Amino acid sequence: MNRTLIVITGPTASGKSCLAMRMAAELDCAIVSADSRQLYRGMDIGTAKPTAEDRAIIPHFMLDILHPGERYSAARYEKDATKVLEALFQKESEVIVCGGTGFYIKALLEGLDPIPHVPKEVYDELNKKLERQGLDSLVQKLLEVDPLRAKEINLQNPRRVIRSLGVWESTGKPFSAFKRDHPKELPWHIEKMLLLPDRESLYAKIDKRVDEMLNGGLEDEARKLHENGVLGKIDTVGYSEWSNYFKGTIDLDSCVALIKRNTRRYAKRQYTWFRKLTGWRRIFTKSP
Repeated sequence: MNRTLIVITGPTASGKSCLAMRMAAELDCAIVSADSRQLYRGMDIGTAKPTAEDRAIIPHFMLDILHPGERYSAARYEKDATKVLEALFQKESEVIVCGGTGFYIKALLEGLDPIPHVPKEVYDELNKKLERQGLDSLVQKLLEVDPLRAKEINLQNPRRVIRSLGVWESTGKPFSAFKRDHPKELPWHIEKMLLLPDRESLYAKIDKRVDEMLNGGLEDEARKLHENGVLGKIDTVGYSEWSNYFKGTIDLDSCVALIKRNTRRYAKRQYTWFRKLTGWRRIFTKSP
């Protein structure tokens, strides 16, 4: 039996889930999530997780497998999602992977680079430098020792900068030196679809979707996480903004404005990542 893995990706609010649902209904197949936020229980509205109704129609996998705040990696995703796909392909000829977490999709399709272990002490020292000298000094160091890696990552993300410098500090070799020469081989035919709406309409859709999330109970969802003591552990757009609102340091309008702004910024970073991909069927759309 020929097996085909259909991968649908793109920025947040680009229409991935709608397309995946339509295709899954036509093909009578399952959907495997590649969204790093939909892994967490109790984070449904703010992650645009498939509804109970959607899941009753189409089987979904890689949802609700973690507690909020629990650490998870692209390496774990590659392992877990591969197991799910292998099981599904025992009985299905097509499976859809849908999500916008680029590192997860890269790990699943290409495998991860064999990055060496970095001692905790090295990361501790780099975190101290971050506190003393600021992120800019670490970014400048990364640009000096590993310009190739600096082009690949979000330089405003301290964790990725520190991760990259940690490899350099512990091995004397740049992070980019450990990149794989060839992607791993998968036993399935792969069809890759990349949704790229024009940015103006994408940003308008993001603002509209945030309003819909609020009407759908996002504040109550975030409040429950706050009352359970886990909201402060969630460093993700749509949730982290609520902490100051519940503390009373910002009002609701300011909180909502931050969610919209941060979501647009997140989409912009995704857009930059996806535009660099090659070998994908690009679908340029104008969001309604």
